[in-house]
Amino acid sequence: MVDKIKSKMGKKSHAEGKAFESRVFENLIEKGFIANRWHNDIKENKIVQAKTSWRKTKFGMFPMNLNPGFPDYMAFGKHTRIIIGIECKINNKLDKTEKEKCQWYLKNKIFDKMWVAYKTKEKNRVKVNYREIILEGGVKNG
Repeated sequence: MVDKIKSKMGKKSHAEGKAFESRVFENLIEKGFIANRWHNDIKENKIVQAKTSWRKTKFGMFPMNLNPGFPDYMAFGKHTRIIIGIECKINNKLDKTEKEKCQWYLKNKIFDKMWVAYKTKEKNRVKVNYREIILEGGVKNG
């Protein structure tokens, strides 16, 4: 019984996360950025293509995650040469490995800036906000 409840919660949070990522993408385009999905990840201090996880069922193989790269998006302004990595987090919290990856991207100058996109509600409307992650390990609001 508990497994079914957790399964429903997991499906709901996954769907909310995907919807939020789409909202962030649209918001970046509205702000004048050129954005694209980032399909790479870091393994052993190298950038490698992120692999999709698959699950086997009696009906065949199905993907568990279609876009597993970190960060979710890369973007740059139409008139600037600054490349930004954007990770979408509804709750505005990165775990330890995600923080380490952000620092690695910044230290190795893959991205000029790293942003975390998070949501807030204003008058029952979802608003997309961004905060910048700085190299020293602190967080700068942006």
